Amino acid sequence: MLEETRRVYSIGTLHYTFRGLVILFAWLLWGDFCFVLFEAIFGRFMPLFLKQLQASDTWISVLTGSTAGCMNLLFLPHISMWSDRHRGRWGRRVPFLFFATPGTVIALCLIGFSPEIGGWVCAHVPLPAAITRVTVILLVLSVFVVAFHFCNMILWNVFYCFLRDVVPTEVMPWCLSGFRVVSTAGGLLFNWLIFPHVLIDRQLVCAGVGLLYLVAFMTMCWQVKEGKYPPLPVAERPRGNVLRTYGGYFKTCLALPFYRNYFIMYVLVSLGGLAAGQFGALFLQKSLGLSLTEMGNIQNWCIGAGLLCLLPSGYLCRKFPPLPVYLGSMVCSIVVSLLSYWFVHDKATVLAYSILATVPAAIAYIAQTMTTMALFPKEKYGQFSSGLNVFSFGCIILGSILVGYLMDRSGHNYRLHFLLSAAGNALALVPLILVYRGWKRYGGATSFVPPAVG
Repeated sequence: MLEETRRVYSIGTLHYTFRGLVILFAWLLWGDFCFVLFEAIFGRFMPLFLKQLQASDTWISVLTGSTAGCMNLLFLPHISMWSDRHRGRWGRRVPFLFFATPGTVIALCLIGFSPEIGGWVCAHVPLPAAITRVTVILLVLSVFVVAFHFCNMILWNVFYCFLRDVVPTEVMPWCLSGFRVVSTAGGLLFNWLIFPHVLIDRQLVCAGVGLLYLVAFMTMCWQVKEGKYPPLPVAERPRGNVLRTYGGYFKTCLALPFYRNYFIMYVLVSLGGLAAGQFGALFLQKSLGLSLTEMGNIQNWCIGAGLLCLLPSGYLCRKFPPLPVYLGSMVCSIVVSLLSYWFVHDKATVLAYSILATVPAAIAYIAQTMTTMALFPKEKYGQFSSGLNVFSFGCIILGSILVGYLMDRSGHNYRLHFLLSAAGNALALVPLILVYRGWKRYGGATSFVPPAVG
C-alpha cells in the first residue's frame, strides 16, 4: 500500500500522485452524481409527463428519442471535431462543458414550467379556436425539449472525452466503477426522495435538481485541469465549407471495416435499448398498474444488485480484455430480455427481471466504455466517440417513430419493448464478433494498437 501511494500516474502531460488521483476522482464523481440526478429527471419524468398531457406514444417517441437523434446528427460532427482541434488555455473540453451547462439547466427548468407557460400563452395570445390549450402546452414543451437535447448533447459527449483526457488509462476501470457507484447512489436517492414527486411537484423538482447540477458541474470544470496538447498539425486544421467538414468526418469514421463494424454494432444496440426502452416505465405503470412508489422501490432493489456487481465488473475489465467481457454481457442480456417477455406478469416477476437485467448491464457499462476508449485513436477520440452517437441517433430518429407507431397500433402493448431490446442486441452480435476478429488481427490483448486513419 505504501508503494502504491508513492506511485505517479500519468496521462499525457498530466501526472498524479495517489493523493492527486483521489482528489481528481472526488471532483469527477461529484459531477457525475449530480449528472445522474439531472439525467434521471428527463429520462424517467418525460414519458410520464407527456402521457399526463395526453400525448400519443408516437409523439412521446419523437420528443424523447427522435429529437435527440436530430440534434446529434445535425450538430455533433462539427462540435466533436471542433473540440478535438480546439487549443486554449482552458483545454479542449472544459470550454464546451462550461458554456453548455447553463443552457441545459435553463431548458430543464422551462420544461418543468411548460404547462404554466403554455397557459399564459393561451390567455394572452390570440389563437385559432381549433388550437386547444393542451396543443399549445405540447408545442411550448417541444421547443424547450429541443433546447435541452441540443445542450445536453454537448455535455454528454464532451464529458466522456474529457474523462478520456484526464484519467490515466491504468486506473480507468476503477474510475468507471466509481462512476457506477455514484450513479447507483444517485439513482437510489432519486427513486427514494424525488421520483414519487416528479409529477406532483415538477416545478420544484426541475428547478432544484437543475440548480444543484449547475453548481456541481461548473465547480468541477473549474477544479479539474486538462493537460497540454500538442500543436494541431496543418493537415488537421479546419478548412472549407460545412459540407466538406461533414464529408471528412464521415469518411474518417467509416474508412476501415474495423471501425464500421463497431459503429453498426452500437447502432443496433441503441435501437434495441433506447428506442424500445422509452416505454419501460409505461409498461410498469400502464400494463402492470404499479404506482410510482412501487416503481421506485423496484429500482432501489436493482441499485443494490448493481452495487454488488461493481467490484467484480472492474476486476473483470482489469483481469481480462474488455471487448470479450462486453461480448459475454450482451449474450446474457439477450437471454434475460427473452425470458422477461414470457414470464414478467406482476410485481414479483418485475423485481426478479429487473435484478437479473442489472447484472449484465453493470458489466456491459464498464466493458463497453473501456472497449471504446481502447479501440479508438486518442488524437481523434472526440470525433470517433461522437460518431457512435451520430450514427446511432441518426437511426433512432426513424426507429423511435416506428416503435411509437408500433405501440399505438398494438393497442399500447408495452410488453413488446422486451422483444425489441432482445432483437437489437441479437443483431448486434454479428458486427461485434467481426470487431473481435479485427481486434485479434491488430494485436489483441498483448499488443493492440488502434489502426490509423487519414
